[in-house]
Amino acid sequence: MTARRVSPWQQLPAGLRASIAGTWGSGVPAEATALYGRWWQLETWLRSLIYVELRARYGVGWHTKLPPTAEKRETKDRSHAYMTTPDAQARLAYLDTTPLFGLLEEHWDLFADSLIEKDVWENRVVELLKIRHRIGHCRRPHVDDLSRLEQTLRDLDGGAFRALTAFNRQWEPERSLDDPLVKAWVRNEHTAAARLVEHADRQDEVRFNLLYSYRPWATRIPEHTPITSNSGYLWHARWILAGGYFDLRAFWQDNRLESSRDLIIFVCSNSPTDLGISFAAVDDPAAIANGIGQCFDALLNNDSRGPVPRPARDGWQQSHADLDPRILVGTSWTIVDDTTVPVTIFSA
Repeated sequence: MTARRVSPWQQLPAGLRASIAGTWGSGVPAEATALYGRWWQLETWLRSLIYVELRARYGVGWHTKLPPTAEKRETKDRSHAYMTTPDAQARLAYLDTTPLFGLLEEHWDLFADSLIEKDVWENRVVELLKIRHRIGHCRRPHVDDLSRLEQTLRDLDGGAFRALTAFNRQWEPERSLDDPLVKAWVRNEHTAAARLVEHADRQDEVRFNLLYSYRPWATRIPEHTPITSNSGYLWHARWILAGGYFDLRAFWQDNRLESSRDLIIFVCSNSPTDLGISFAAVDDPAAIANGIGQCFDALLNNDSRGPVPRPARDGWQQSHADLDPRILVGTSWTIVDDTTVPVTIFSA
């Protein structure tokens, strides 16, 4: 007997369904709801893409490339702490759409492989801003607004796939490589690595691996060349918990991470048994090496032995939706790789 499929609408809480239906019954065009949802997809994707590429090129100093208005708005928002949202730590979330598009143009070399042809994109931006202004001022949409926006998402699908797969196409560095991170966490010359790696594997069945990836725009370095300090390259510290599971919320709030959080690009986890932490290779290798050790200690401090409880396993994504935006659980950045084909990123 085939199980009855539950639609996304039916999965929504009853109160949320009632609110949406209530707006439709009170004069809000259904097209406006759909248009806002599609715009949310577009803008949040562009913000996350800009964040990753600027971090990969400039490391912890990436935010100096943003217009000053972003920091001013973020500071102002902190004065209303009772109204903060999960995106309060995302500086790009405070940037208006026009300067957001301006960042893409200013750093086009970082985005050329992930968007569409530059002249086509520039013309498209003119249309997109008109749509955004209508949304922002609650004007009823043009009859073609939704189709224009969905066409843009379809046009961006291939570039988004390239950006996401580049993040998840990760390799092990050569063990003999003359690189400070390889010395520290592959050959275990760092004091924390010497203390933790073999012990965690043997006693806790926690397996550690250091990997690297590079962005589509990055210059490929020659074979046997150190990865550290190369613009566009990322380090990925990966843990697999073969004999237990961990508490992601407690991990992120652990005081051991206090001095290394700013170095972290993303915390990736699709289940209670896997954890990935990404860093920009252009950042200080000693700081990254120490940060990996701090993450390792925080993980072991917040793990448990035995099978994963069903509530933790089944509700993993939903239970972490309110955490820092750098924590990615079941998103495209953690899922899409070279094996996930065919796939549409935006389902447009």
